[in-house]
Amino acid sequence: MSMTQTVVKKNCIFQLNSGSNPNVKTDKVMRPLSSLKGKVLFLLFLMCISTSVSAQYDMQWIFGYGQDRDLKFGFTLMDFNEGELEVDYYGPALNRYFNLDFGGSTICDTTGHWSLMSNHCKIYDRTYSAISGENIITPTGLSENCIRNGEDGSGYGSYQSFIFLSDLEDPSKTYALHKDMHIDFENQDLYSQDFWFSTISKEDSTYAFDKKYTINDARLHDESLTAIPNKQKNGWWVLMPHQNSNAFDRYLIRSDTVVRLDTQRIGLSYHVQDIGIGQAAFSPKGSYFAKNTEKHGVLLYGFDTETGQLSNFRAIPYPDSRNVAKGLCFSPNERFIYVTTAENVYQIDLEQDGEVFHIGYFRSFDEFGWPVGLGMIFPGPDCRLYVSPGSGTNNLHAILSPNKKGMDCEFVERAIELPSRMPHHLPNIPQYRYLTGCDSTIYYPFTTSTNPPPGRNQKRMDIYPNPAWSEVHLLFPSVEQHKQLIIVNTDGQKVQDIHLTRGSNETSVDVSDLPAGVYWISDPEGIFETIRMVKM
Repeated sequence: MSMTQTVVKKNCIFQLNSGSNPNVKTDKVMRPLSSLKGKVLFLLFLMCISTSVSAQYDMQWIFGYGQDRDLKFGFTLMDFNEGELEVDYYGPALNRYFNLDFGGSTICDTTGHWSLMSNHCKIYDRTYSAISGENIITPTGLSENCIRNGEDGSGYGSYQSFIFLSDLEDPSKTYALHKDMHIDFENQDLYSQDFWFSTISKEDSTYAFDKKYTINDARLHDESLTAIPNKQKNGWWVLMPHQNSNAFDRYLIRSDTVVRLDTQRIGLSYHVQDIGIGQAAFSPKGSYFAKNTEKHGVLLYGFDTETGQLSNFRAIPYPDSRNVAKGLCFSPNERFIYVTTAENVYQIDLEQDGEVFHIGYFRSFDEFGWPVGLGMIFPGPDCRLYVSPGSGTNNLHAILSPNKKGMDCEFVERAIELPSRMPHHLPNIPQYRYLTGCDSTIYYPFTTSTNPPPGRNQKRMDIYPNPAWSEVHLLFPSVEQHKQLIIVNTDGQKVQDIHLTRGSNETSVDVSDLPAGVYWISDPEGIFETIRMVKM
């Protein structure tokens, strides 16, 4: 039996129905208002919603890692607020290990200035204070990665598994959704056991971490955490695929409440060997949900922002998806899907039955010898798409005219030279364009160059299996003399040598002693391209 309670928040009045299950709560409904007083309060409620919906929660992007500015470490701030994109050095990271990337998330307040960030270990405000306390917010799975040499570590260790969401009815509330990740060595599998919902409140300028509880009762796919506002724009939809299944849990996040609706089965199953690390995203008008995968290409679903239901599933294959499928993003007009692999960018035309157009190939090295590749993609408030480099470099790519077909979309390699390095990918943010659209009048101050970047003529290497457990095999053009490759971790430290013998074109490498994580196999002479390796 449920109890009814009236709650007043910022002049917004709701009638709350609280059920007995703390993990699955019922939605909140408007209280009937008939008196003059009620009408006044109703107008205040509309003002509350209007303020929240018009807010720009992604007008500042902050990301980076490390502290030595001379070597281009620290935080970069991309600011879209003043009618022009400004990119500046923001300062050193919290410590030399701290990473703010795709494993974490950031959010702005209603004025468009960043207010909270997380590397999926703790939640920090603008003063770098850990408002979530000293404990790791996701205490299971890979939590040991969060502490390194007694300091806050680089991050939790899994992609697209943490996200901030604003309360669209109460600007003083922010939510954090975060999943753990477990490694099943016996079955060579990854999964999430616990899916957490945390709430954060703000009074004056002070944030407080309120509560945290799990909201799932099934093992989940370990990544793919994203969100989009519902049709009424007063809550958020989150879809979460089950482990090794085509079942999706549907969550509606609204006014401090999580509603888990019935599970829907549709499309192909999410097996980690088939899916890889590819990005999941909603389209800006809410018509689609999609996932970039290695085996199947793009998994595309129709989506209903009123019910949260998926429909009309289809898989759209594209060349090279097996070469580490990565980023996925829709154009503002929803006609095109852009996808990246480790070294290629493709445009998929949904008006031409999924026609695939190759936009460009990119793999080079920056001035410090770091690989510059391709990674996750996010839509900017300026109607442009920004493509991560997929490595610890200080270069960011851009798609300047994403509504145009083919090469007219203007994919620009190394479009922005950042003041600090990016830890592979931009932090995870939800689909804000459904709230406010985008503003194409925001000025883009960077010029483009027709000169090809260095490193374009490198020889290709192939790696399998990837992810790897104990051994990897490398294939490459025959070497004319003895040669050495190196394995580098995400901090840029060499962790292992690989010796190639004269005349060889393949080799096996024992990686069993390496800790689980992401590594790069690199050629110090720059003859062979750098490739990414995931050690399980």
